[in-house]
This record gives sequence, C-alpha cells and structure tokens, in this order.
Amino acid sequence: MNSRERIFAALEHREPDVVPIAPYIGWYSSVVLGLDLDDLSRMSMLEQKIPAKGYIPRWRSDLEAYRRLGMDAILFAPCSAAKNTTRESFKVNRHPRGILIHKTYDTPKGPLTEELVCLAGKVGVDNRKYMIDDPEDDLEKVEYVLGDPTRIDFMEYEQARYQVGDEGIVAVRCNSPMAFWLTMRGMQDGLLDFWRRRATVDKYMKMYGKWIIDYISACGDYQVDLIFFRGTYDGYTIISPEDWKRYIGEPLTRASREAGVKIQYFLEGKCAKLLGLVRDTGVNCLGPIEPPPQGDCDLAKVKSEIGRDVCLRGNITPFELELASTDKVEKIVVDNIRAGAHSGGFILSTTDQITLQTPVDNVIALVRAAKKYGKYPIMTQ
Repeated sequence: MNSRERIFAALEHREPDVVPIAPYIGWYSSVVLGLDLDDLSRMSMLEQKIPAKGYIPRWRSDLEAYRRLGMDAILFAPCSAAKNTTRESFKVNRHPRGILIHKTYDTPKGPLTEELVCLAGKVGVDNRKYMIDDPEDDLEKVEYVLGDPTRIDFMEYEQARYQVGDEGIVAVRCNSPMAFWLTMRGMQDGLLDFWRRRATVDKYMKMYGKWIIDYISACGDYQVDLIFFRGTYDGYTIISPEDWKRYIGEPLTRASREAGVKIQYFLEGKCAKLLGLVRDTGVNCLGPIEPPPQGDCDLAKVKSEIGRDVCLRGNITPFELELASTDKVEKIVVDNIRAGAHSGGFILSTTDQITLQTPVDNVIALVRAAKKYGKYPIMTQ
C-alpha cells in the first residue's frame, strides 16, 4: 500500500498493510529541514493573516519533513470563503518581541480589527486585541468576515493535493463553534460571557453552527480528503456535556451525515465522558486521545468503547517522545499499537506537535518501531 491508501484504510476501519505513521509535524519541520524558526513562523502568519504573493506555503515544508522521516503525510492546506462585501487591510511593523500584525476588516456593518505579535524565536503568537470587542454590536460584522461558506477558494488545496500525490492526504481545517468563539473573543472574556451574556453567545454559536455545516458541505462537494474539525476547547473542563451536545454535537452530527466527507474531530483535554456522544455524531476519526495529566483517556479503554466505529489517532504525548530514550520510545510505540491498532482503525500519532527539543533520533526510533511492530495482523501480546 502507498501512504494515501494506508491512511484511508485506517479512516475506513479496514486493516492496512502497516499502521499509518502520522504525528503532528508542526514547527518540528524546521528541525528536520534545518530552517530558521522565525522564517517558518512568519511564513505561517503570512499564510493565515495576509494575502501575500510569493510566500512558500507551510504544507511544502511539512511534506518534505514527512518524506525525510519516512512517515505517512497528513497535510493542511488553507481554504478561504469568498468575502465580496468585506475589504481587508493590514499593517506589519517591527515589535520588541517580534512582528506586529494589525488587520482591519471593513464590513457593511462597520469595521473589526485584530492585533497579534508573531513572537521572535518562539512558537506561537501573542494576541494583543481579539476581533470581537463588543459581542452585541459585532455579531453581524463577524458574519461578513466569515464570508460565504458555499463559495470557497480551493486553489491552494489543489496545489497541495497535486504535490502530495500518493504520499499522504490533505486536510482542510475548521474550528468547532467553541474554538471559533474563544479564538475570536479571547479565552477570558469568552468564558465569562457564558455567564454574563449567554443569550448573545447562543446567537454566535447558532450562526457559526449553520456556517460550518455549509462550509463542510462545500468541502464535501469538492471531495477534499479530510476535514480537520478543531475542538481545542471542547473538553468538559471548559463546557459541560450538555453544552457540548447543544453547541458542538448538533452541527457536527449534521455535517457528518450530510456532507459526504471524512471528518477527524480533534478533541483535546479531558473528554472520556464525551466518547459516546462523539461516536454518535458519525465522525470518522477522533484524536488526540490525551492520557493524564492533560487528558483522561486510556487508549485501550477508548478502543474498547468506540474503536469499532471510530478511527483513533494518537496517543503519544510530545513530552514523552522528547524525554524518552530511543529504547523507551520503542516500548511506547509498541504499547500504543497493541492498545489501539488491532482490527484496524488506528493512526499512530503524537497528541500535539512534536516539540522543537525532541532529538531526531527519537523520531526515527518511533518510525522504525512502528514499521516493525505495526504490521497487520497486529499482535496484542
């Protein structure tokens, strides 16, 4: 099997020749390829925030890193909804901590602005100003910023899909309603608004829930390989199972049943109480299945509970991979394969991006162990 066939076999709950190996490569591609982290970080911010010409897409560096490590590539390509009635302008300035990006969205209902600092020498950004400032006043403006979910520019996706060929698959990212709200509003104010202005939050969730169904349906019509449904804040340490069903479960179920596209639900944190609800949505894949202390999932128990219906992607923590000896890495891989890979429906992965401090020898040890012990049929003892 080639990598593309192998990944799809796992997503469809068939047994491939060997367990797919697809950790979240992220910023670690800078280590594998010897790239400057600041250059890669700026490239990512430009890709996400500024319609610049001539930049090298992040998926290209990720693909080359997957190739060099001998892994099965799962890449992300940006897709944007049409915004015919919204004009976007931006300013990029130097900042003591890196690069300051100030972006303005001029909508028919008024302007929205956001500011973030792309941190020098570090992974990530510092949000200085979130887009949603006054939730009651900004709702209609945000609808314009989201754009028309039925008219999507797939040009970048098509380029990535052509380049990856049979070496893997290409996914399209989208936020869950909770991730959308907290990304636009900010963690502190966004969570406080659940108590002080719940009726307004309901409006945002309803609006985005409808938008995401239409967006995923359009991706399904285009036959994208996979939807990566980002639920970073969806664990029940943030919201209750009841709110999860209302805000996330309902639109995710509709999208899974109506869109005709494979979906991976990226559900971080403590989520053991949500497993049955996730299965009932009909998603194809669940990850990262975090063990304690960040999460509360035991891979073998998750496999037993929902593994017949949902492909599992996980669950090696990045810090395990970083700090372990190469012999220990082999044991971790064997334990994960025996717990989650039997009968198919499993992709070996880290629970988040490989840390920049991880020795390359450890990553190579992971790949070697997976290819040695991940051959089907899987030995469970």
